[in-house]
Amino acid sequence: MRTQLIPGALAVVATSALVGLGTTTASARTTTHEVGTVIECAGHAGKVPVRVNLYESKTHGNTLEVLVHDGTGREAGRTVETRKPFVVGEDVLARTRVGGKRVRFHGTTEPTGEVKRIRRVEEDAGQRIVTNGTHTILDPKIVAVYAGKQGRLTCDHAFDFDQLVRRTSLVD
Repeated sequence: MRTQLIPGALAVVATSALVGLGTTTASARTTTHEVGTVIECAGHAGKVPVRVNLYESKTHGNTLEVLVHDGTGREAGRTVETRKPFVVGEDVLARTRVGGKRVRFHGTTEPTGEVKRIRRVEEDAGQRIVTNGTHTILDPKIVAVYAGKQGRLTCDHAFDFDQLVRRTSLVD
Protein backbone atom coordinates (compact mmCIF):
# COMPACT_ATOMS: atom_id res chain seq x y z
CA MET A 1 0.00 0.00 0.00
CA ARG A 2 1.44 3.37 -0.97
CA THR A 3 1.29 6.06 1.70
CA GLN A 4 1.68 9.56 0.34
CA LEU A 5 2.05 12.80 2.26
CA ILE A 6 1.09 15.83 0.26
CA PRO A 7 3.45 18.80 0.68
CA GLY A 8 1.55 21.63 2.31
CA ALA A 9 -1.25 19.33 3.47
CA LEU A 10 -0.90 20.25 7.10
CA ALA A 11 -0.58 23.91 6.23
CA VAL A 12 -3.93 23.67 4.48
CA VAL A 13 -5.42 21.93 7.52
CA ALA A 14 -4.06 24.60 9.84
CA THR A 15 -5.27 27.49 7.72
CA SER A 16 -8.63 26.16 6.62
CA ALA A 17 -9.71 24.47 9.86
CA LEU A 18 -10.55 20.84 10.39
CA VAL A 19 -13.92 20.28 8.77
CA GLY A 20 -16.20 17.66 10.20
CA LEU A 21 -14.93 17.83 13.77
CA GLY A 22 -17.98 18.24 15.92
CA THR A 23 -21.50 18.62 14.62
CA THR A 24 -23.35 21.65 13.41
CA THR A 25 -27.10 21.93 12.96
CA ALA A 26 -28.91 24.18 10.50
CA SER A 27 -28.14 27.85 11.13
CA ALA A 28 -25.74 26.86 13.94
CA ARG A 29 -22.53 28.81 14.27
CA THR A 30 -19.43 27.77 16.15
CA THR A 31 -16.20 29.67 16.69
CA THR A 32 -12.91 28.14 17.81
CA HIS A 33 -9.63 29.81 18.71
CA GLU A 34 -6.92 27.63 17.18
CA VAL A 35 -3.27 27.96 18.18
CA GLY A 36 -0.40 25.72 17.13
CA THR A 37 2.58 24.98 14.91
CA VAL A 38 3.10 23.47 11.46
CA ILE A 39 6.53 22.24 10.29
CA GLU A 40 6.84 20.33 6.98
CA CYS A 41 10.28 19.09 5.91
CA ALA A 42 11.92 16.72 3.41
CA GLY A 43 15.42 15.52 2.61
CA HIS A 44 17.60 12.49 3.20
CA ALA A 45 18.83 10.49 6.18
CA GLY A 46 21.99 9.14 4.58
CA LYS A 47 20.74 8.08 1.15
CA VAL A 48 17.16 7.41 2.27
CA PRO A 49 14.57 10.00 1.16
CA VAL A 50 12.59 11.20 4.20
CA ARG A 51 9.56 13.45 4.65
CA VAL A 52 8.07 14.68 7.95
CA ASN A 53 5.04 16.78 8.85
CA LEU A 54 4.68 18.01 12.43
CA TYR A 55 1.34 19.52 13.35
CA GLU A 56 0.60 20.80 16.84
CA SER A 57 -2.79 22.20 17.75
CA LYS A 58 -4.14 23.11 21.16
CA THR A 59 -7.61 22.49 19.70
CA HIS A 60 -7.12 19.32 17.64
CA GLY A 61 -4.05 17.62 19.17
CA ASN A 62 -0.61 16.81 17.79
CA THR A 63 0.11 14.74 14.69
CA LEU A 64 3.39 13.38 13.34
CA GLU A 65 3.42 12.11 9.74
CA VAL A 66 6.56 10.34 8.50
CA LEU A 67 7.43 8.88 5.12
CA VAL A 68 10.72 7.05 4.43
CA HIS A 69 12.04 5.82 1.09
CA ASP A 70 9.76 8.48 -0.42
CA GLY A 71 9.04 7.74 -4.09
CA THR A 72 10.71 4.32 -4.13
CA GLY A 73 9.39 0.76 -4.10
CA ARG A 74 10.36 0.51 -0.42
CA GLU A 75 8.22 3.48 0.65
CA ALA A 76 6.78 3.21 4.17
CA GLY A 77 4.93 5.70 6.32
CA ARG A 78 3.31 6.24 9.66
CA THR A 79 0.98 8.76 11.26
CA VAL A 80 1.02 9.16 15.03
CA GLU A 81 -1.29 11.27 17.18
CA THR A 82 -0.05 12.27 20.62
CA ARG A 83 -0.61 14.69 23.46
CA LYS A 84 3.12 15.26 23.84
CA PRO A 85 4.30 18.41 22.01
CA PHE A 86 7.03 18.21 19.37
CA VAL A 87 8.17 21.80 19.87
CA VAL A 88 9.13 22.99 23.36
CA GLY A 89 10.52 26.51 23.35
CA GLU A 90 12.83 26.48 20.34
CA ASP A 91 13.67 22.76 20.57
CA VAL A 92 12.10 20.24 18.18
CA LEU A 93 11.96 16.50 18.89
CA ALA A 94 9.74 13.84 17.34
CA ARG A 95 10.29 10.11 17.05
CA THR A 96 8.53 6.93 16.02
CA ARG A 97 9.15 3.65 14.20
CA VAL A 98 8.61 3.16 10.47
CA GLY A 99 9.22 -0.10 8.65
CA GLY A 100 10.48 -1.63 11.89
CA LYS A 101 13.23 0.98 12.29
CA ARG A 102 13.49 4.00 14.52
CA VAL A 103 13.21 7.45 12.99
CA ARG A 104 13.94 10.64 14.92
CA PHE A 105 13.71 14.29 14.01
CA HIS A 106 15.50 16.84 16.16
CA GLY A 107 16.69 20.39 15.94
CA THR A 108 15.57 23.93 16.61
CA THR A 109 13.15 26.45 15.23
CA GLU A 110 12.79 30.16 15.81
CA PRO A 111 10.58 32.92 14.45
CA THR A 112 11.96 34.84 11.47
CA GLY A 113 10.15 38.01 12.54
CA GLU A 114 7.77 37.78 9.58
CA VAL A 115 4.07 37.61 10.46
CA LYS A 116 1.46 37.00 7.76
CA ARG A 117 -2.17 37.93 8.28
CA ILE A 118 -4.50 35.31 6.92
CA ARG A 119 -8.15 35.40 5.95
CA ARG A 120 -9.75 32.48 4.23
CA VAL A 121 -13.42 32.01 3.32
CA GLU A 122 -14.56 28.69 1.94
CA GLU A 123 -17.53 26.36 1.77
CA ASP A 124 -17.03 22.71 2.58
CA ALA A 125 -19.18 19.84 3.86
CA GLY A 126 -22.28 22.03 4.15
CA GLN A 127 -20.48 24.72 6.12
CA ARG A 128 -19.19 28.20 5.46
CA ILE A 129 -15.79 28.46 7.13
CA VAL A 130 -14.17 31.82 7.80
CA THR A 131 -10.64 31.80 9.18
CA ASN A 132 -8.91 34.98 10.41
CA GLY A 133 -5.57 35.14 12.16
CA THR A 134 -1.82 35.15 11.80
CA HIS A 135 1.01 32.88 10.74
CA THR A 136 4.35 33.65 12.39
CA ILE A 137 6.94 32.27 9.96
CA LEU A 138 9.53 29.93 11.48
CA ASP A 139 13.10 29.02 10.48
CA PRO A 140 13.55 25.36 11.49
CA LYS A 141 16.87 23.52 11.43
CA ILE A 142 15.84 19.85 11.53
CA VAL A 143 17.96 16.68 11.28
CA ALA A 144 16.46 13.28 10.44
CA VAL A 145 18.00 10.08 11.82
CA TYR A 146 16.82 6.78 10.29
CA ALA A 147 18.47 3.36 10.46
CA GLY A 148 21.59 4.93 11.95
CA LYS A 149 22.02 7.44 9.11
CA GLN A 150 21.28 11.15 9.37
CA GLY A 151 20.85 14.24 7.26
CA ARG A 152 19.60 17.81 7.46
CA LEU A 153 16.12 18.47 6.07
CA THR A 154 14.72 21.39 4.12
CA CYS A 155 11.50 22.82 5.55
CA ASP A 156 9.22 24.52 3.01
CA HIS A 157 6.30 25.27 5.33
CA ALA A 158 6.92 26.24 8.93
CA PHE A 159 4.84 28.61 11.02
CA ASP A 160 3.04 29.16 14.30
CA PHE A 161 -0.66 29.85 13.77
CA ASP A 162 -3.11 31.83 15.89
CA GLN A 163 -6.54 32.07 14.35
CA LEU A 164 -10.26 32.29 14.91
CA VAL A 165 -12.29 29.85 12.86
CA ARG A 166 -16.02 30.48 12.47
CA ARG A 167 -18.18 27.70 11.01
CA THR A 168 -21.76 28.33 9.94
CA SER A 169 -24.06 25.60 8.68
CA LEU A 170 -25.42 26.12 5.17
CA VAL A 171 -27.83 23.19 5.51
CA ASP A 172 -31.44 23.79 6.53
